[in-house]
Amino acid sequence: MNKNKYKIILPVEVKNRELISRLLLGLNLLTRLDCEIIIGSQRDLGNYYQNMKNCLYLDKSISVKKFDFIKQISKNNDYFSLDEEGSYFWFEDMTFRLRFSKKLLALVDKILLWGKTDEFLLKKKKLLNNKKFLVFGNPKFELLKKPFNIFYEKEKKFLTKKYGKYILCVSSFVLYCDGIRDPAASENFIKRNYLKAKTDKRKYEKFIKDKRSYENYLYFIDRCKNLATSNPDKIVIFRPHPFQDINLVKKRFLRKPKNLKIIYNNELTPWIMGCDFYVHAGCTSVLEAYFLKKKILNFTKKQFLKRHFIFEKISKPLLKNKNIKLTNNFGKNGIINKKFFSEMIFNYDNHDNYEQLIKIIKKNLHKNSIFFKDNFFQRYSKSLILKIQKFNQRSYFTKQYLDQKLKIIKFSEIKSKVNLFEKIKKDKNFFKVEQFDNNLFRISRSNSN
Repeated sequence: MNKNKYKIILPVEVKNRELISRLLLGLNLLTRLDCEIIIGSQRDLGNYYQNMKNCLYLDKSISVKKFDFIKQISKNNDYFSLDEEGSYFWFEDMTFRLRFSKKLLALVDKILLWGKTDEFLLKKKKLLNNKKFLVFGNPKFELLKKPFNIFYEKEKKFLTKKYGKYILCVSSFVLYCDGIRDPAASENFIKRNYLKAKTDKRKYEKFIKDKRSYENYLYFIDRCKNLATSNPDKIVIFRPHPFQDINLVKKRFLRKPKNLKIIYNNELTPWIMGCDFYVHAGCTSVLEAYFLKKKILNFTKKQFLKRHFIFEKISKPLLKNKNIKLTNNFGKNGIINKKFFSEMIFNYDNHDNYEQLIKIIKKNLHKNSIFFKDNFFQRYSKSLILKIQKFNQRSYFTKQYLDQKLKIIKFSEIKSKVNLFEKIKKDKNFFKVEQFDNNLFRISRSNSN
């Protein structure tokens, strides 16, 4: 590892949601900057935080809970964030407040926004600071377009060959809906770590125990079964949320139609790319389906969340007819609402959204960038503290929960995707990939030292 080369750190928390888009972000930066990329597990990067200096840490989200961590990182490094969980525009007020505070923003160098709607919201909340925020978009939407859709093409072809013109039903339900976390432990964890004011705690209790979410979940399952029964010639795939227990979900489908399959496997994007119909009940992945001009069905029985009303602009809930026979023309999305998308997703209009980011990074591009592992005593002490914390929070951070986030990243996964990027750029041996720790990888230009 080059001791002086400027290092951009890209942590990954949820592999199936973030790895490929973050890798694409890193490779695009690497083609334009004299730097090297460190990408991998957010947890495994923990052994390096103490000894980072003059690096760029490009986080996958900010929150008030991470205040001490961000304070530590930003002391000797640049701290940027690109939220992988969604546009701030569709966050509930409670979730938004857990992301932002003026005290936290004072520590941050730059936050990359998905689109203009995020900017409008921040202005309304009186938090907008042009020096702190940059409208950027998200690489995940670049992966839906040529030439970068090649990253998913092989898996998409496999799915369509195996299941034909399948119907994809995407679950967006977690807490109190067959989740892998204990609901009571989860509630206590959030209140203890994120919510200080009693009013916020009461609002949170009311929010998570709102029975309408569970009613929507049961209704969604029932409608998905109806779809399978009404369309026996089509395969219906019900995909649980990654933080749902698939065994508990399967119990909801006793005596299910033979053409209905419950599958959670790999990243969601190629499943959306390959499907004929996309079915949801308020899932944010509908943006990808809309982007890809898929035929979309919305089975949201009760609209009460902010995103329900935003996504109603894409597809109105279908509640009257229980037995829907799907034809090629049914539910056709038609022409994309360009204004809606260009305001929410900046890179929808093929903007070169890297130019401004490159200019910002270049202003602080340090030559003496330092990144190395803590010594044995530091690692042992930190490991012991983490084990104690995990023991105290074991009912929330179960092994199943942690494994669903990121169990392992293989060298072959990174290398094959880097090779694809090189193929797109038509430049052989452009990058050098090295694995230097568990789930951690260094990517550099092949002509660098």
